[in-house]
Amino acid sequence: MPAELVVMTAEMVGDKFKVYRNAIDEIDDIPRHGVLFIIISCVDPVRPRLNGRRRLYEAHSKDRYTLIVRKNNVMLAGWDDGQFEWKGLADPWAEASTVKPDHLPLAHPAITFEGVQIAPDEWKKAIKQFMDEMH
Repeated sequence: MPAELVVMTAEMVGDKFKVYRNAIDEIDDIPRHGVLFIIISCVDPVRPRLNGRRRLYEAHSKDRYTLIVRKNNVMLAGWDDGQFEWKGLADPWAEASTVKPDHLPLAHPAITFEGVQIAPDEWKKAIKQFMDEMH
């Protein structure tokens, strides 16, 4: 699949928060707990970020996140956010690739990630690293 799941956790490596990055269909080694930020990124030839990719989905400050991959569509939903969107991965940046259902669909398999709160000064540091590195 053309999409990547990128997760920043509260785990530290030196003075930086640990970032995991894998293809969306190969995420078994990405932690499910201690999440600060979670994004789905795709290649964007029109408006790329530093690594040629751009954030399709971005979530943070949630208690739980649910990742649902169904055929060539993906949804990343925070449990305390009622705005759900399916994004088509065949042409993720096209307006027609976004479908807004009126409920969180029951889907199997869905993968749940658990967020974590950190001290305000650490959160500011995490935000800066997120803006600099996560695409």
